[in-house]
Amino acid sequence: VRGGGYLGGEWYRSGKALNKWNSIRDFIEGVNYLRENDVIDSKRLGLITSSAGGIIAGAVLNEEKNLLQSILLFSPFINPYDTLQNPNDPLSKT
Repeated sequence: VRGGGYLGGEWYRSGKALNKWNSIRDFIEGVNYLRENDVIDSKRLGLITSSAGGIIAGAVLNEEKNLLQSILLFSPFINPYDTLQNPNDPLSKT
């Protein structure tokens, strides 16, 4: 999923900020690939995430409501606007 730093700077930037929809589409396409190739049992598929992963989880739920059977969020960061507008918040510096 684009936005992770594990494949270098360009990969990271291509899933961040205004490019966040790339991360969401990557996740949806990845799940669909696994379903179409019978790698997973789509009737038993869920997502567990925390922090900023809540943005992707929430968007996936809104865009593809039948993609996952369940979503479990731990301390989700699902509305970043206020946090990122606060220059004193550590999350706004990354």
